[in-house]
Amino acid sequence: MKPTRGERLQYSLVDQLKSDKYGLLITFNSIAAAEAIIAGYPAIVLGPNVAHQLSGTTIDDKSVNEPYMPDTDTVNAFLLRLSLCQFNQNEILSGYAWETLQRLQKNQKHITTYADMV
Repeated sequence: MKPTRGERLQYSLVDQLKSDKYGLLITFNSIAAAEAIIAGYPAIVLGPNVAHQLSGTTIDDKSVNEPYMPDTDTVNAFLLRLSLCQFNQNEILSGYAWETLQRLQKNQKHITTYADMV
């Protein structure tokens, strides 16, 4: 049974995964999937979102019984790319955000280190 909002605020997703001994998270939300994966739990995402890069995207016997779990380097690269897309108003207005996004998209390459971006 899904906890009430008040219970969820005191009992995080990762707390629930750990205490209830779940082995997999199935969600529509990228935030929940990313939280689970960072904590070491595989996820299946059903909605179009950024976490599909780290997750399974379909529910079937194989994906539930043998879920995809990215390696640490893949998770770290994802977190780096995600963090490089968080801008404040001044960075947007100055053009810094646009320039950064253009560098990230250069040749559609995956950024794995800061040096790859520049």
